[in-house]
Amino acid sequence: MPYKKSNPYGYGGGGGSEFSDDLTQTTKIVSILIRHGERVDAIQTTWLLTNETLFEGKFHGGNGGEATVIQFAEDEHIVSVQGRSGQRVDSLTITTNKNSYGPYGGNGGSPFGPISAEKAGGFFGRSGQELDAIGVFVPV
Repeated sequence: MPYKKSNPYGYGGGGGSEFSDDLTQTTKIVSILIRHGERVDAIQTTWLLTNETLFEGKFHGGNGGEATVIQFAEDEHIVSVQGRSGQRVDSLTITTNKNSYGPYGGNGGSPFGPISAEKAGGFFGRSGQELDAIGVFVPV
């Protein structure tokens, strides 16, 4: 499925290093790990591949905060992503066709979104010790 990038949110100009999830052979997101405390420290996505195996993507960010894993039901998919950002990604909320997860993180920064992300494929942005910026790959 072809994807386009949403706008990125956070300090996309200089903090951390760029990342972009590899969506080759992915069919759907099955889980998302978010590390969070006063901010969002990291994100990592696991997908179902076209050959019916699971693929755990790269870990984007640092090891601070606590880890929460969002496990999606078989017929569940992302419909929007929103949060707060300033110098970093301060919080994330992921809404699916069945549930809303979050907010994960703190109250800093300014609100962004919701990013309309019906059947989102993955994420891109910048990360170092924290999640510095985030955007969403949305189907074209």
